[in-house]
Amino acid sequence: KSQNILIMLAQSHASLKLREANFFMQCALMHKLLQKVGPFDPDITKILCALMFLSHKYEPTEGKVQQCADMIHKLFGANTQVTVDEIIDYEELVFELLDYSLAVVTPYDFVPLFIQCAGLSPQQANIAMFLCSLVAINVEFQNYSPCKLAAATVMLTLQKNNQNWNPSLKFWSGLSPHQFEDERQAVVQLWHDNSMATRNGRPSFVTLKYKDPRRYQVSLEEPVT
Repeated sequence: KSQNILIMLAQSHASLKLREANFFMQCALMHKLLQKVGPFDPDITKILCALMFLSHKYEPTEGKVQQCADMIHKLFGANTQVTVDEIIDYEELVFELLDYSLAVVTPYDFVPLFIQCAGLSPQQANIAMFLCSLVAINVEFQNYSPCKLAAATVMLTLQKNNQNWNPSLKFWSGLSPHQFEDERQAVVQLWHDNSMATRNGRPSFVTLKYKDPRRYQVSLEEPVT
């Protein structure tokens, strides 16, 4: 059920066209919330909306904050009975449950730098972001080191293209490949599982997102071994 909530969050984020950084931030914060309210809370969708509105204000898209009413209508439909006042109340609850802090560290905080250090092409960068997004909506990865997960996604992208972890990556990450081998293996398994689900006609939301030609259809590429 927690997995489904994170998938719902990813779908909502896409429909609202929020910043990419917001997505990873929201996933990390939702994981924290799920540990306190549980995925079966009858108001979990309102909590999700409140979290998205709160985090969106923290990091607005192109400097513009969407109106709460617009966000409600996009998430719940034009005829919803959910009100702005309700979401504002839940926003207070979310803030309280998060101990009044939206500060989280996610793989996205590291991936852009690692992509630059690796000298990845736009297509290769999309592979790394695809893997990073798969990790973000998978609850099993929430307790891994975000930096090592970011390193693992870039390392796998390099391996996909017969490239190696270079001195620049080692300097800026402070890591050598053997230090994040567990994370690499975990992401490899996730990649294979996702690829198998796609072949069986059950593509994940992230797969569909990165199946877009504008993202070089990287989600359809074969995973490394």
